[in-house]
Amino acid sequence: METKKLLFLTQLAETGNVSASAEEAGLPRYQVYEWRRQDEKFARRWEDALMVAVDKLALEARRRALDGIE
Repeated sequence: METKKLLFLTQLAETGNVSASAEEAGLPRYQVYEWRRQDEKFARRWEDALMVAVDKLALEARRRALDGIE
């Protein structure tokens, strides 16, 4: 898989934000959506990345619920 695609997917897993992830990878937003439409493997990895991001959010919400925040 291309470097820019991997960078986008890595950022998407971290942030859950398509626009920010595309920008970090140096890509226009429309390009990643085009890749998703054309490349089934990329589309599956996109969904996996979003699930990772959601899991991170859930863990942080749980931590804050149990430990609180200042």
